[in-house]
Amino acid sequence: MKAKYIVVNSFGELPMLGGISGPITTPFEADIKAIIAMVNGGKKVYEVNKANPSQRVLLTRENILKDNFKINRNKAVAQKKTYIKNQIATKPSVSQKKAEPIKETPKTEIHNDSVDNFGKIGATDGFESNIASGSKEERV
Repeated sequence: MKAKYIVVNSFGELPMLGGISGPITTPFEADIKAIIAMVNGGKKVYEVNKANPSQRVLLTRENILKDNFKINRNKAVAQKKTYIKNQIATKPSVSQKKAEPIKETPKTEIHNDSVDNFGKIGATDGFESNIASGSKEERV
């Protein structure tokens, strides 16, 4: 581990960071050597969790080199599996759901009374109806 994401809550000059003055409230990455020098110099240095910046741990000589926000992977996986099992157990299965009968829509009936020989709906003039019937009376 070469760097940590930190804030410094101490007032005064920080020669380990090039002489800038604290407090530094915006989280930034700092080299481990600079962090060790600040902690040994009595500065209040907090490690910030990148995933959740509201989580902070005061760095001491004991925890400077530790990963203070390490998640126990096995525990996290077990919790996720339990959550998924609970979600599946509370969901009703397909066989438990009641099937609703399918309603048929009434069919529209078409009466051939209003349809002429050409498949047109409505009345036609005499010329077309005579052609359809094969009559040559009104043909010109």
